[in-house]
Amino acid sequence: MKKDTFKPISEVINDMSHDQREELAASVKNVTAGLRIEDAALLLQFLLNNQTTREAVLREVFEYIQKDMKLEIVD
Repeated sequence: MKKDTFKPISEVINDMSHDQREELAASVKNVTAGLRIEDAALLLQFLLNNQTTREAVLREVFEYIQKDMKLEIVD
């Protein structure tokens, strides 16, 4: 990606290879492993209502994108 090109994180994730998405999923699973929530809908509801865990998951996603994909995240 050329410098000064903006892409939303959702698009970056969509453009990832299958292996990259699997690595990201494994990273996020490590953050949520202790929750013992098997249903994705329940996990989403939990994340929406639990700021600490939501921030941990977002931090993991941002870290993966910055370190492993060498992309910059700006706000």
